[in-house]
Amino acid sequence: MRKKAATGSIRREEKKPALQGRGLSSRDCRFMPTGEGACAMTDSDQSPGDPAGDRSWFAENRPEQSGLLICVPGPWKDREEFLIQVIELEPAGRYVSMGGLLVDLEEKDHVILDFSPADPGMLRAFTIAGQGRIPQETLDRIQEHSSFVFMHFPLDIRAQRDRVVKFTKLLPRLGGMAVKIDSAGIAHTWERWFKLLNGSLFDLYCSTVVLIGGHEHYFSCGMHHFGLPESALPTSIPVEAAADLMNRFNFWRIADAPHLNSGETFSLSQDDPHYRLTLKADSEHEAGEPFFNAHGVWFLSAV
Repeated sequence: MRKKAATGSIRREEKKPALQGRGLSSRDCRFMPTGEGACAMTDSDQSPGDPAGDRSWFAENRPEQSGLLICVPGPWKDREEFLIQVIELEPAGRYVSMGGLLVDLEEKDHVILDFSPADPGMLRAFTIAGQGRIPQETLDRIQEHSSFVFMHFPLDIRAQRDRVVKFTKLLPRLGGMAVKIDSAGIAHTWERWFKLLNGSLFDLYCSTVVLIGGHEHYFSCGMHHFGLPESALPTSIPVEAAADLMNRFNFWRIADAPHLNSGETFSLSQDDPHYRLTLKADSEHEAGEPFFNAHGVWFLSAV
């Protein structure tokens, strides 16, 4: 059965007819910290901007290139062992890893891949970014990882979805333990990752966007994967209501691509509270950082 969609409404000050947008039913956008469903809220002290609680770790280990960044810890004792396992993947010889690339020889396709030795901050990073969804057995394996790889994709998850699926499918076959989207700070088990990538557009949103609970505002992180600004709400709104509203506002923008202007107001329906929209620069992250959103942030304030 098709789930009934909620409606987003934009009210312009010149009293033009309101724009109507497809959102999600309240059942889809509930706050679920450990179950499946919409993006849950992460505390700012353990936010994707600082998922391991130690910015120096990420400064030292993150690659310079920005884009959609995927981190996978594994059991490979060194780069040579990883390269050999890639070559031996069936069908043998289709994939190779050389010169900082993971190459699909059959389809003449490749992604940038960086190999790094194990790091003690990895377990905490996955524990926080996994939001309680990663089983303890998997976390125990991550604690014993010997190395990890970064995969780089262009910053457009909708256009890159098939390539992301193809290349990340190789990693569990090579012993990769789980996956973390380092350009948003959200982590998944392999089962959930591929379920989201192969699901609906809303599932794709949940694969690469996380909500952060800050001191004065709640923020989303990861909307740059869709070429859109983040969203922010004041923390005076109850956390579950804030997560619901942000998920629906974010997904409505992805699904319907409405044209928005600062000064307009948004509501889920004519009877729901209205919020004034103000587009500001992303001041939470520095330009060039994986979490930085060059499109800015939509701040929603109650009218």
